[in-house]
Amino acid sequence: MKNFLFLLAFITITTITYAQNNVDKNEGSWFTFSNKVIISNKIYSTVVFQQRRINFLKNTQALLIAPSVNYKISKNIAFGLGYMRFTTFPSGSNNLIIKNENRIFQDLLLTSATTNIKFTNRFRFEQRKIEKVDNTEIVGYKKVNRLRYRFEISKPLFQINNQNFITGKLSNEIRIRLKQGLTSPDFDQNNFAFLLGISISKHAKIWLGYGNYFYKKGENSYLQNHLLQLKFTQTLDFRK
Repeated sequence: MKNFLFLLAFITITTITYAQNNVDKNEGSWFTFSNKVIISNKIYSTVVFQQRRINFLKNTQALLIAPSVNYKISKNIAFGLGYMRFTTFPSGSNNLIIKNENRIFQDLLLTSATTNIKFTNRFRFEQRKIEKVDNTEIVGYKKVNRLRYRFEISKPLFQINNQNFITGKLSNEIRIRLKQGLTSPDFDQNNFAFLLGISISKHAKIWLGYGNYFYKKGENSYLQNHLLQLKFTQTLDFRK
């Protein structure tokens, strides 16, 4: 409950703090496929594919793929190591400019649950190598680090039949840029989402909902995207 109240307070403070700054607004959509493979009681892997579009459905803004391997230290604590390839189209997919980014990341996941509510805290540290674009050319790259913290709460909301529920999921993630090594922290972005999910098979679930992407573009300029989010999640258990 304390984490949930902190989340609501943070969203409110963020909105008030940046409401009077120069904010460009747009509408977009994110389509995500997430696959989890349980290898043993201690080890599991994940792969995430995502397409991000702007102007709602008109243009592709970014594509990403992120595989990872995770180790469960205990029932409620897991550590992960992963890689992400992130491709962006700064002017939309109709433009020839393509910028690539390679990331190595480390995750620390803390989970807890009550009878029907699940809480997840994810701390992620990223080492990023980002290409620089000058007009229509790649002119080198920069290396930067970033810290991310995501809080997520999920709860069954409505029962459809004896074995199936519509589940609600609320999440918020803040990302902090580290300009010089681990120093000079600066706000990077905040991602909020509320999704409704339903099982379509024993191993798969589909989620649909609203997202809000708030990103710092410059010293006093920001971008805010209202998002349609559609997710497909799948879990395969090879222990059996």
